[in-house]
Amino acid sequence: MKTTPAHLLAFLVFTLLTATVCSAESITIPLAIDKWDVAREAKLGKADGELRVKSLASSVWLVPQERIRYEDGDVLDIRYVLRGGNLVFQLNWFDASGDFLETTTIGKATSAKNEAIFRVSCSDKVKEAGPQYELKIWIEADMPSLSIESIKIIRGVQNLPFLTKDDFESSDTISVSQLESGSLILEQAGSGQTSSILTQKRFSLKDASRLKIDIEDVAPSSAFSLQMIFWSDSGSYLGHVDILQDITTARSEVVDAGSLDVPAGATKYSFKLWLSGASASATLMLSEDS
Repeated sequence: MKTTPAHLLAFLVFTLLTATVCSAESITIPLAIDKWDVAREAKLGKADGELRVKSLASSVWLVPQERIRYEDGDVLDIRYVLRGGNLVFQLNWFDASGDFLETTTIGKATSAKNEAIFRVSCSDKVKEAGPQYELKIWIEADMPSLSIESIKIIRGVQNLPFLTKDDFESSDTISVSQLESGSLILEQAGSGQTSSILTQKRFSLKDASRLKIDIEDVAPSSAFSLQMIFWSDSGSYLGHVDILQDITTARSEVVDAGSLDVPAGATKYSFKLWLSGASASATLMLSEDS
């Protein structure tokens, strides 16, 4: 790995903060998952405390019979298992009297995912109406099935994880798990002294923001390194920048992802994480810096 150029260090701001999905001041509001309005082509059941949904058409919707009063900073956390197909998550917005205002799409997911976390937001016009919102889930594909474990609203969240365990490519040398807080745990799974894992998710440089990197723990005799990998529109590798090298203790940094001296022609970036040392492990979180 190459040494980080000195001019890149100007973009790293050291902090002493620890980011979590649920801060000490946050509260969690669980939504009931046993009462739903559904499309006629959706068949509902319940088993092992989970809602089971079977789609009998290429596109069906379901809405929990519970509306939430909007507060700035609300985070929606959905735990599920999808077998085939895709999910589309929307919010139906209503004013304080219950009159419908609009529908917004907040995200999509595939069967490869099992958790969706979204920051809830609305337009200024909707916000002026003292709004309420309800979740609407679309299941798209022929004959998929969906199990919903939980839906909850978290308030008082300071930072959302920028990366989740599902954003990484499969690897025989590093295993990735995730705590309830959103922190990632990387563990050396192979027999080598140095291993790496790449995110399969690629991010647009045009939308790049300041990222906070909180390294919460590094195991004894272990070292953690982080690179940003740059790609062209066609998917060609163009180069990388070393962000962190051989970190052995807890620390926090902020990097301006949009201001690095990136290779010419780069439009997207991903992350490559490294562990060094036998039985190496590290716990960390990448989040957007507010």
